[in-house]
Amino acid sequence: NKITKKSPYRYFILQAESAMPTGSAASRAAAVPNLRSRADPIHSGVMRRSITWDPGGMAHETDHAGVRYRERLWPQWWVWILVGALAAVLGTAYGAAYDALLGWAIFAVAALIGAAFLVLTAPAVHVDGREISAGIARLPLEHVGDVQALDSTALTEVRRRGDARAYLVLRPWSSSRGVQIEVRDDEDPHPYWLVSTRRPDQLVAVLTAGPGEARSRPPEGDPAQ
Repeated sequence: NKITKKSPYRYFILQAESAMPTGSAASRAAAVPNLRSRADPIHSGVMRRSITWDPGGMAHETDHAGVRYRERLWPQWWVWILVGALAAVLGTAYGAAYDALLGWAIFAVAALIGAAFLVLTAPAVHVDGREISAGIARLPLEHVGDVQALDSTALTEVRRRGDARAYLVLRPWSSSRGVQIEVRDDEDPHPYWLVSTRRPDQLVAVLTAGPGEARSRPPEGDPAQ
């Protein structure tokens, strides 16, 4: 097959075809590894992603139906007021030192930056029929062990005496309560998850419910919360 200037991607197509294993679709699927990435034991910002491979060798993230629980850890009302107050103080300082128009501009920019930061750093907690996700991390339900609801005192105690390898999704400005989720997976570097939530009892009930009961339990509350 001659490579011409009219087909600039032909070379890469040929290379991809030559790299694919020969044989039936089943044998090709068996030759392609089933990847499930793990978290870096040092930097817990990179956690397992639910990635599978189809027989064609293309990676894709799974999208599971049957949502059981949804929650967004938005900051409480006083956090938004605090951000606005800090932006006002900054704008007043610049307005008094230089110009009122500059002060208003600084206030608007600071308020927008603060609001954007709060929105972008508000993680989601999501449970469906296959996995639980908190922030960027995903854990298949088959690897979920004991789950315990924690009040503010218990959560503080677990953080103080807990394992440094634990995966943390804690937002004290959203909720002082949380849940502790044991990870039963020898290949996972995190012994447990510690996740903030405003509804710890409901999250524990969803994670500990049987398959039939969990499928019949609708997600309570506003999905955007």
